[in-house]
Amino acid sequence: MEKDTKEKFLKTICNNFLNLQDTDNYFRFPSYDFLIQKITSLDKNIFRIEKLGKSVELRDIYGIKFGKGPIKIMAWSQMHGDEPTATRAILDFFYFIQNHPEEFDDLINYISQKCTILFVPMVNPDGAEHHTRENAWDIDLNRDALRLTAPESKILKMVFDDFQPEYSLNMHNQSKYYGCESTGEHVELSFLATAPDKERSLTVSRKRAISLINKIVEKINALENQHIPMGKYDDKFEPRAFGDNFQAENSGLVLIESGYVPGDENEEKLRKLNFLSLIITCLYTDDLDYKKKDLQKYNELPAISEFYFDVIVRNATLNQDGKQFIADLGIKRELVWQGKSKYYYFGFISELGDLSTLKGFDEIDATNCIIKPVNTYNKSVQNIDEVKSLNYKELHKKGIASVKMDRLSLTKESTSMPLNILPIHEDWSPEKLSPATFLIEDSISGETKFIIVNGVYFPVNP
Repeated sequence: MEKDTKEKFLKTICNNFLNLQDTDNYFRFPSYDFLIQKITSLDKNIFRIEKLGKSVELRDIYGIKFGKGPIKIMAWSQMHGDEPTATRAILDFFYFIQNHPEEFDDLINYISQKCTILFVPMVNPDGAEHHTRENAWDIDLNRDALRLTAPESKILKMVFDDFQPEYSLNMHNQSKYYGCESTGEHVELSFLATAPDKERSLTVSRKRAISLINKIVEKINALENQHIPMGKYDDKFEPRAFGDNFQAENSGLVLIESGYVPGDENEEKLRKLNFLSLIITCLYTDDLDYKKKDLQKYNELPAISEFYFDVIVRNATLNQDGKQFIADLGIKRELVWQGKSKYYYFGFISELGDLSTLKGFDEIDATNCIIKPVNTYNKSVQNIDEVKSLNYKELHKKGIASVKMDRLSLTKESTSMPLNILPIHEDWSPEKLSPATFLIEDSISGETKFIIVNGVYFPVNP
């Protein structure tokens, strides 16, 4: 296929992704049952579906093949059960292949003739079901490549050995708190051409991986017509990791990590970027040609590290045991699961002290301001609707940001409100700043400037 034709197809896909994606695939954390429903509904004339084995808790793990071309590509997701974004992108890929508009026939035929792609979505179905990184035995599968203790690890290794892919995509999610060290930006996608040995040798397979990463980065930036913050992991050799071992076995392994897009709680943009990465891989692995400049280009990707908070309050005055001191407060919001499909947020002060070298997605200058506990509303409420009816802006002006409710149920909604909801029997302790709920008061005028409620900040307008 000509270069211009590939570019045209990619641009059309990018611009029309909302119409090409699987609209059933809307939940940020797809369940195992949902995955099985989607796999079993695939057209057997298009996809070859195989049960590869069972997890610790006896959930089936599937392999799905598409295409009959000479270039073998293997992609897997959710080795860590609580990292679901790439699984959604893989389901979108299946949907696109099976339900694409007629205008994409030539593209699908080209991919089918050039590539054989083996997907193993949700390698760790038990972890996915319980929303844990580890499997049901509390084993991190990505540190089990040598011993192969877990059945899921054995399955992944067996499939790789049988398939012998030329390229491998190891798809994960990373902490939202990673940023690009050189630019200070948040990270939306991170990559790594894993090292095959302690010397970090530049083998033929690793060169292939580097060339593919460069192509994905180049095309995504061009397609989105804007700068997408992307970075790379440190390539220190980890002998227990599957990626490093598969690289050593001559598969051009690319680690793809989904990061964070501020304001995109359901990770729709990351889902799209993963889908585009899959399409780009299928389209361009037939003409990748490693050159010396590829290594330079790859090395120009900024290194990443964890230096973000959800909120940083800078230069605030705090009281402790009758003494005052000035410090920065770094606040994070943790997702806490209740059962299989319900979760809530818990905001907490993650770090206190000098955070001058770190960043917040939101930042507050609290110079000449003092941290104080919030006040509690003088009437109890019965339900969430009653909380919603309160004029929280007026309450915030009075330093009120806490309300008591009978039969409190912690939900995503109740923990994202501008008022901290307490059980009716619980008294708010002035010494307690966690969950991260407090007010920031001007130490001169006595006016409340900001309110923090469960890790979310609200300006208080006079």
